Amino acid sequence: LQRMAPEGDVSGVQLAAKWQGKTLSSWSAQGKFQDLGAQAEGKIPGFTGLDGNLDVDQSGGSLNLTTRNGSLHFPHLFRGPLYAVVLNATIKFTHSADGWHIESNDIAVRNPDGAATGKGSFFVPADGSSPQLDLDAEVSNVDVRNTSAYFPVGIMPKPVVKWLDASIISGKVPQGTLSVHGKLTDFPYAKGQGLFDIRF
Repeated sequence: LQRMAPEGDVSGVQLAAKWQGKTLSSWSAQGKFQDLGAQAEGKIPGFTGLDGNLDVDQSGGSLNLTTRNGSLHFPHLFRGPLYAVVLNATIKFTHSADGWHIESNDIAVRNPDGAATGKGSFFVPADGSSPQLDLDAEVSNVDVRNTSAYFPVGIMPKPVVKWLDASIISGKVPQGTLSVHGKLTDFPYAKGQGLFDIRF
């Protein structure tokens, strides 16, 4: 936690935990936050400027984001931070024996490179196997000059990244769609293990 250097304003915090012997049997966390930030650590993403509230326990919960001028940083996936002038989302968590299910049906994000709305889910298996992403989004007013910043290069074949970097130079996309369905370790699903589809 010290290496992540968390910062921001937090209020209404309630934390609870119940142990049975050496086993954590139940826990819960609630609170509101403003301008929350932390450094990335390992595969845990970093972030800045997040506003919202959290209500979660061992069985699930929710996270509401109403963020202005924030960023997310996934060093193992993207080349640099992903910025958002506006980010709104209601995220629901569900925990079961097979893992954590995370979903949102009302994602909206906007920055100088364009805007997107969509819905998606993310499954983190309890057995440690590859997480699965299911995402469907509509994009608008996209400036493709910075498209390379949004490539998940950490899981893409290097020849594909090199080709995309050289091929997409400039232009505007008034409207388009993006769909990603499959395990992250199989991306970009060249053998049909999932779906990666971009349409303009």
